[in-house]
Amino acid sequence: DSTALDGHLIPGLSPTGVPRELKDTSVPFMYNDMESFENALKKLGGNLAAVVMEPMRSQFPEDDFVAKVAARCRESGAVFIVDEITSGLRYGFPGALSKVGVDPDIVVYAKAMSNGFPFAAIIGREQVMTDAEASFISSSYWTDGVGPAAALAVLEKMQRLNVQEVVWNKGVKFKKALQELAMRYPACKLLVAGMPASPTLAFQLGELSSVTKNVYIKKMLEKGFLVSSIFYLMYAHKEHHIEQALQALERVFAEIEEMIIKGKLSQESEVDETHKGFARLA
Repeated sequence: DSTALDGHLIPGLSPTGVPRELKDTSVPFMYNDMESFENALKKLGGNLAAVVMEPMRSQFPEDDFVAKVAARCRESGAVFIVDEITSGLRYGFPGALSKVGVDPDIVVYAKAMSNGFPFAAIIGREQVMTDAEASFISSSYWTDGVGPAAALAVLEKMQRLNVQEVVWNKGVKFKKALQELAMRYPACKLLVAGMPASPTLAFQLGELSSVTKNVYIKKMLEKGFLVSSIFYLMYAHKEHHIEQALQALERVFAEIEEMIIKGKLSQESEVDETHKGFARLA
């Protein structure tokens, strides 16, 4: 069933390789939707082991959503696990939880924590982590010292230079500038969303949306910028880098706006539209 994972992971992914015995043991719920979460609990019939979720990604928690989910876990004796792999360091120090103000039972960090070197960290309450000691974990690289050294260097620099706040503030200005551009080119029907540190851009043009995105990427490449629909702001980005990007974006949006008005947009796309989302490359 190609729709089995829709609404939980990414539409179109095949569940091949997932044991049948696990069917209905993992139930998805919508972020910032307490009714959706309660319905997920009902489907499990009270048999709740753990909740795994991100603290936030493209939107802030509303009405103490994360805190309420954590409280329901505690009431049920379940483990509340927070995934900070994407949000960690990007949305705060040491992660988005610093803004949310909720203590998890387990929190997982990786990716930016070691600035590209393979490394991850799992931190948790003593009781939960002690129970996990009985399990066996094998790794060919568990004595490697490069990842931990890189992570320690990153964490030291984050604290010393207040990197997360610098990046966040850059993002606030950049996102506002993107929103202003979107208003200047209404035919593009641009939606600017996401967090300031990683704003997103989407063309809401129905069937022409993916074609427009292809044209946008192609034209930005011609102007010397490799971009997609999400921008990851970095500490290394200076004001002139951001200004140059905004100038290129404005020129591209102006060109796309003219194509849309003249009905010539689809003629510019040279990308095969038959493959969307995740697919095998070979």
